[in-house]
Amino acid sequence: MVLSWPGFSPMSGCAFVFFSADRRQVKILRWDGDGFLLYQKKLAKGRFRELVYKGSDGCLQASYEEIYFLMRGLSPVTMKADSRFRYDVDDI
Repeated sequence: MVLSWPGFSPMSGCAFVFFSADRRQVKILRWDGDGFLLYQKKLAKGRFRELVYKGSDGCLQASYEEIYFLMRGLSPVTMKADSRFRYDVDDI
């Protein structure tokens, strides 16, 4: 629960990222000013990478860029794309 983390408020503008146990699904909770937005992504193939632990407060803190790389299947260190299912828009 987001409210149980000291020093963090769900209405602060921060995004809160939650992974499933098998790391195939992610949910991101963010306050939009007049309500909460919930983003969800479930991978058809592959798993989300681990984020680098940066704090001692029991939370992982990540920049927007790190979350973007994570959601797109990119490694910020090697800039190599993970193997994932991709459906080309041109094929529709």
